[in-house]
Amino acid sequence: MQATPAGERRQFNIGVPKDLRLHRRAGLYAEDHGLSRQDQVALALDAWLRERGY
Repeated sequence: MQATPAGERRQFNIGVPKDLRLHRRAGLYAEDHGLSRQDQVALALDAWLRERGY
């Protein structure tokens, strides 16, 4: 996936449990694979919703 331009994004703020360490893990993934945290979350949430018919 290519990075989505800032003008084509909408803010989506959520809180997640600290114990999951998602921010840290997503940062490591971003460094290793060049996929921003924003794009990781967008892809993951889109896949999760599509699996449920949304």
